[in-house]
Amino acid sequence: MLTWPSLARSESAFPGSNFEPLEASLNTLWLKAELKKQILDSFGYSLPGIRLRYWRSENRSAWVLHEVGKEQPITFGIIISEGKIEQIDVLEYRETRGGEIQYPFFRKQFLGSSLAQKGEQYRLNQSIDGITGATLSVNAMKKVAKVALFLHKHALSS
Repeated sequence: MLTWPSLARSESAFPGSNFEPLEASLNTLWLKAELKKQILDSFGYSLPGIRLRYWRSENRSAWVLHEVGKEQPITFGIIISEGKIEQIDVLEYRETRGGEIQYPFFRKQFLGSSLAQKGEQYRLNQSIDGITGATLSVNAMKKVAKVALFLHKHALSS
């Protein structure tokens, strides 16, 4: 059974200079059963545990999420501002292939993306070009981007 990695040094320092030290606060999103089910049904993303820690400052939030690429979990850091992706980083890449998703040329495609909904389906409002040989890593990044946008909206409305 695959277990998610514990909080790494890069994760705990993730928001870094993107949030002023006194401006951002570490918050807890309690993962109630109905929220976990909605995320699983809508995104195919399973949130382990009963809580998720995130940083928040007014209408900005920062999330650290994990998703399996081909075989190993990839750790992502996503900053959302005004309902759009402001920054997306790969904090820890553990796969042997597909590491190109870490490079700025790929990550910049996500900037400004928001969550669009059609019926019960969620998608990013802009298309993301894939990378040959990194399809599963690209899909993992697209999935966590959508989940982070959804969680941001949920956290602001709670």
